[in-house]
Amino acid sequence: MDSEGHLEIHQYLTSIKSNKASLKIVSYIQDAVHNICDEDIISGIKGSPQLTHFGRPDWKGKFLSLAERFPRKNVGVFYCGPPVGQNEIILACKEVSRSKKDGGTKFVFYQENF
Repeated sequence: MDSEGHLEIHQYLTSIKSNKASLKIVSYIQDAVHNICDEDIISGIKGSPQLTHFGRPDWKGKFLSLAERFPRKNVGVFYCGPPVGQNEIILACKEVSRSKKDGGTKFVFYQENF
């Protein structure tokens, strides 16, 4: 989160192939290192409160949660990744967006493809 609370960055490692027990161990180690060194051992990012998430996110659920936190606001959604991954996010942005004048939140999608 930035100092004014306008920016929140989440990274997802969607291609992870492992069983739940292994993910629990990796998550435990990731949390422990973050608590001691303030670093995400997966991404190498220091000083961020957000750790790398494992697996595919529930975009609609994430956006509904943000809509509750930011009524009557525009929320920018920035995606950086291959084009195939963006369609689900675009759809969730459209499904969750509501009119700001009626108290809703508008999600605006931006992309950077590689």
